[in-house]
Amino acid sequence: RRCRCAVAPEVALFSEDPVELDEPNVLICYADRFWPPVATIEWRRNGEPLSDGVYDSVYYGRPDLLFRKFSYLPFVPRRGDVYTCAVRHWAAEGATERLWGEI
Repeated sequence: RRCRCAVAPEVALFSEDPVELDEPNVLICYADRFWPPVATIEWRRNGEPLSDGVYDSVYYGRPDLLFRKFSYLPFVPRRGDVYTCAVRHWAAEGATERLWGEI
């Protein structure tokens, strides 16, 4: 008998194209290997919430019966900006966050 236990997502954050300052690009937040297919993806720039232009994919099923989902944020990279992708899922305590910015 299969367990239908809640599984928290694995989260990755990356750019669509190689990043060049002041050149438009897209950040992609990838939530993978979670169940059930209910997750909220939030974006912030320098701690401030972002929603303009954000596009979330549908939930995609995986062969292992878990799910994945993408969120896309069009942006123009500027020196010093730090972007945060936060994925909320009830199998995890609090949000799972990933940061993108200058190191």
